[in-house]
Amino acid sequence: MKVTTRSRYAIRALYALAIAGGDKIPVSLKKVSEMESISMKYLERIFSQLLKAGIVDSVRGIYGGYIFSKPLKEITLKDVVNIMDGPIKPVDCIDEDACEHAKSCSINWIWFELKNLIDNFLEKITFDDLVYKNFTLKKEDL
Repeated sequence: MKVTTRSRYAIRALYALAIAGGDKIPVSLKKVSEMESISMKYLERIFSQLLKAGIVDSVRGIYGGYIFSKPLKEITLKDVVNIMDGPIKPVDCIDEDACEHAKSCSINWIWFELKNLIDNFLEKITFDDLVYKNFTLKKEDL
């Protein structure tokens, strides 16, 4: 499974929410929409999933909007991708049910290693890193 538009937009939207102060005060979807040029309808679907997963909370009222329900240092890019699209699978044969040769395949370890590299990379990056640190990941960090 590749990283879909839904995951990419969710990450952009959460980044905008954090930049706008959503780790401290509610931010409207309209503001996020304007910051990232993502349609309100699409953001509503994204934030519905993020709300259900416990990443954000909804605040009603004139000064309402969305606010992070956890500290930014506890939310990784991997969390968001998994919420929006499920676990990343670089190839279908990662699932034993999808390939009759999965158990006997002599090269399936390559695909599992690739999955682990992607997962580890996305797990190392938090929204705190993106917003409050000059984040760079070096090859040796992987």
